[in-house]
Amino acid sequence: MGAGDEIRAHAGKLRAAPGKLRPLVVMATTKATIDTASGARELAPVDTGYLRASITVETGTDGSTIYGEVTAGANYARWVENGTPSGSHAPQPFMGPAREANKPKWLAAMAQLGGKAVQ
Repeated sequence: MGAGDEIRAHAGKLRAAPGKLRPLVVMATTKATIDTASGARELAPVDTGYLRASITVETGTDGSTIYGEVTAGANYARWVENGTPSGSHAPQPFMGPAREANKPKWLAAMAQLGGKAVQ
């Protein structure tokens, strides 16, 4: 195979990469989002269990955007996470640590996908 043939083969692979990668990125993002929610549920302090039960996941696509979102729906979730403004309740972070624990896994998955783009 000549250099021109090799370049054309790689160019074809690069043109096909976005279509090939999109479902893999969706899958990796969905997994990371679900894992983050699971971690948040494990870390959330429990009194009645409502805070843990209020943690939900939303994933999807919007045009070219792929997203994953973890939300704690309990109206007091932010006060648990950050503490109260008056300082009467200390922070008990659960969302932030869960996100930070899963971020490297998602970044590693994205790095691996970069190599798959041109296979």
